[in-house]
Amino acid sequence: MERFVLYAMPASLYSAKARSYLRKHGIDHVERAPGDPRFERDVIPKTGRWIIPVLETPDGTLVQDTVDIIDHLETAIPGRPSAYPDTPTLLVVAHVLELFGGEGLLRPAMHYRWDFDEVNVAFLSDDFAGALVLGGDRHARKAVFDVASGRMRRATSAFGVSSRSIPEIERSYEEFAAVLELSPYLLGGDPNGAAANPRR
Repeated sequence: MERFVLYAMPASLYSAKARSYLRKHGIDHVERAPGDPRFERDVIPKTGRWIIPVLETPDGTLVQDTVDIIDHLETAIPGRPSAYPDTPTLLVVAHVLELFGGEGLLRPAMHYRWDFDEVNVAFLSDDFAGALVLGGDRHARKAVFDVASGRMRRATSAFGVSSRSIPEIERSYEEFAAVLELSPYLLGGDPNGAAANPRR
């Protein structure tokens, strides 16, 4: 294997984070679905569980967890602009924002994905079935999606999304999204916060 391989799904929140890093840094890679036979044969026995994203390096090393993937690439491929700010204060701010993005925004992410079937379910069905079952007939793909959808809907509820909490989830998300409109990046005019946002 000469390129990095990212085992991921198009609709996976954490896959998108790893994918964005690979693309932004111009790292040669190929993306494969977890339905790829190699994932079950080679990856799961080494990771010990079914989970995405997983990065396979050209030497066969497997790296799981999006933050670990980014940290691995930061050191494995030197000479590229870092994803992390180079001052201690901004680095702390970046880690706080990263934590908020990965955990604090989980409720709105799950709500907007799984509570709007009239606009989402066709996409989700195609995405999940296409990534988890390579080939297969319509009935097999539907059965796989039904199982995956049930698990994700139960997880949505377990994360605290309910008819009672939804109004506050939507209000706080809309407020946060409005704040994000003020800057091209979270820390200002460039990814590392080095340039001030002229609109501030």
